[in-house]
Amino acid sequence: MNLKIVSPSLVISQADIKTAIITSGEILRINIRSVEQDGTVKLLLKGIPVEAKTDIPLDAAGIISVKTAITDGKIILRLIPSDETNKILDMVNGLISEKADIGKLLNELKTMDLKPINNSESLPALKTLRDFLDKVLIDGSTVTKAAVKDMIEKGGQFYEAFIKKLVALGTPKTSNLVKLAQDDLKPIIMSLIKELAEDGRYKGVSKTAGSILKNIELSQLINRAESKTDTASHFQIPVYFGDNLETLELYFFEDKKPKTRGKQDYGIILSIELRGLGNITFDARVKMDTVFINIYVENKETSEFISRHSEILKNGMRSIGMHVSGIECMVSKKQITKKPSTIILHAGLIDEFA
Repeated sequence: MNLKIVSPSLVISQADIKTAIITSGEILRINIRSVEQDGTVKLLLKGIPVEAKTDIPLDAAGIISVKTAITDGKIILRLIPSDETNKILDMVNGLISEKADIGKLLNELKTMDLKPINNSESLPALKTLRDFLDKVLIDGSTVTKAAVKDMIEKGGQFYEAFIKKLVALGTPKTSNLVKLAQDDLKPIIMSLIKELAEDGRYKGVSKTAGSILKNIELSQLINRAESKTDTASHFQIPVYFGDNLETLELYFFEDKKPKTRGKQDYGIILSIELRGLGNITFDARVKMDTVFINIYVENKETSEFISRHSEILKNGMRSIGMHVSGIECMVSKKQITKKPSTIILHAGLIDEFA
């Protein structure tokens, strides 16, 4: 079978899959037997000789980790980033978070020494990112759908991390990078997602594009509230409770004690209307690794029910390294006690919702 290459991956071109049970989502360690100059790779897949095509330079003999994906009878072996790739991602993230100035950021990316990167699975992605930034942000070239698609397809993991950091940099007035993400890329990515949804070959690209779009939209939400021209500092999320589809409202707002607030402190209000329990509002304040939670409900029965199960919430927070200082459940007709004004949001929270 002849398959389209989806980087960074290997795509099966000839294989007797009848004698190998392969399911989508498997994590496999594969022995590479030989690599030809034209990109043909001979390897052993579950003990079966297989030929694959790739545009990624691989060592002639070695072991790689892959995750399988099967679409319409096609087998794609997507490379799992090595520890070295993760280190590069951390390096790119560090550059972006420390250098909001576009010139300094691009200079660092362009002069980054790639020679120590022996496992070259990440090289095409990183080079594509640098070329894209250089062309669009320095030369002022028009951002085209083809360029964005190529960027996401070849350098998705780096590009997604890059966009997440753009969201955390601040408002458009403080960063040309954020303005680019909001004004130029959003309509292109929205159009691209719609186009890719009709083509099953690009599910991975479409998923990454969707994640990038979520971060851009969250960035716009933050910036609207910070500009003080729009008080829309909450958004709605459809969620399932059992078989019932409910609407969860998520609010972000600024703590009104700037003298005691640290850089990683933030406040969150979550409000949801349930058929059996009525309106429930969670008002949480996070200070470093400690959480303070007030819960507002409509009646005493609901308050007692939540209080009986509050230990589950505490244990869940402990499992992720957070300490719940206290949970107070109160009966109140006025659920949202403080009108959100400005969103203060730690970058880590953005990653959680991506």
